[in-house]
Amino acid sequence: MAEYRRDASAAHSIQEEGVEDLEELASLDLDREYLYARTEEDRETLRLIEEALQRMDAGTYGFCQWSGDPIPLERLRSIPWARYRADVQAKLETGELKERMLRR
Repeated sequence: MAEYRRDASAAHSIQEEGVEDLEELASLDLDREYLYARTEEDRETLRLIEEALQRMDAGTYGFCQWSGDPIPLERLRSIPWARYRADVQAKLETGELKERMLRR
């Protein structure tokens, strides 16, 4: 949360007033876009963490949302918000599966 707030604040605070150099304006725009991109990544991670907490409350945490099989503990230790087993996640990333095809 702290990183998200810091990046969002920094992106909002980048000022272009008084800057006439096109190179400097381009640099400011790149900085702002980078910070916004990080903010979006952080927001997505926070959403996934919230979903994982909801699965804990529901008693479904640690089970693949596609197959229902347990997600290996090693995977959950490295990615505590994991929704799928690694093989399912890989198929999602390569396009073999679409999220809308997954059982919920």
